[in-house]
Amino acid sequence: MGEQKPKQVVEWSFSFGDVGDSINKTLKQLGADAEIKESHFSEPVGTTKTARIRLDLATGKMVVRALTNSENLIEADVRHIGEMEFSVSGESDKVVRLGQKNNGVIAGPIKDFLNTLSNHDELRWEIGLAANIPLDLEIHGGVGQSKLDLSGLQIRHLKLGSGVGEVHLDLPAMPEPYSVEIDGGVGETSVTIAEGAAVRLRASGGVGSVKLRLPESSAARIEVQGGLGGAKMAPRFTRVKAGSDFISPSGTWETPGYALAAHQIVVHFSGGVGELKVS
Repeated sequence: MGEQKPKQVVEWSFSFGDVGDSINKTLKQLGADAEIKESHFSEPVGTTKTARIRLDLATGKMVVRALTNSENLIEADVRHIGEMEFSVSGESDKVVRLGQKNNGVIAGPIKDFLNTLSNHDELRWEIGLAANIPLDLEIHGGVGQSKLDLSGLQIRHLKLGSGVGEVHLDLPAMPEPYSVEIDGGVGETSVTIAEGAAVRLRASGGVGSVKLRLPESSAARIEVQGGLGGAKMAPRFTRVKAGSDFISPSGTWETPGYALAAHQIVVHFSGGVGELKVS
C-alpha cells in the first residue's frame, strides 16, 4: 500500500477468550483446517471526481484510514479465510465494493465460522482510501475489532453497521455538514468527532454501549428515544426536554449557545440494550 501516517496503537478490550476453549474443542471434533490467504486490491484515482465505496468486513482486526502519497482511490491488504470480491464501475463517479463472498463467514457454514474465530488474531483488513476524493461510504462490520480512522477523508455520507465486537470511529471536520448513520451491533461503539465538524448523526443502539466524544467547544444537541441502558451526558449539556416523565432516559440535551452556532452537531439516538455516554 502507499505510504500512510504512522499507525496509532489501539488498545482492544474485546476478546474471544471466553469462548476460545469450546471453539478449539469443536474444531478438533470437526477436523477443520481452513487456509488463511493474503490478497491485495487497488484501484487508481484516474478520472475519479466522487466515489461510492462499500466495505463488507468479515472477521479479525479491521483498519480503515486515509492514504498519503498515493495515486490510488483504494488500496487493501487482507488476510482472510474464504473467497473475496472486489468490483469497480464508473469513471468520474466510481462505485467500489470490497468484501467476502456470501457476506463473509457470518453467513457461511458453522464449521468455517468457528475456524475463523479460532484464527482471529491472524486475520486482518488494512484498507486505505483516497484523502482528496468526496466519498459516500458504507461499511458493514464483521466479527472482531475495527479502527475506522476517517478523520483524513472527505466524507459526504457514512453508513455504518457495527457488527460484533469493538468499533473505534473517528469522524472528520468538513467545510459542509454531512450525515452519518450508525446501526449498533453487539459490543462497544466509540465515536470521536473532530473539532469544527458539522454532523447530523443518527444512531440506533444494539447490545452494548455507544460512546460519543465531542470537542469541548462544540455546539451540540442530543436527542434520545427509548432504550434500556439510559444516557449519561457531560456536565456542559443541559436537558431542555424530558421524555414521558422526568426520570425517563428519553429526552433532549443541548450545549450553551447551540441555537446560534454556525457549526452544529445533531445526534438522534434510538436506544438499545446498552448505554449512551456523551463526553
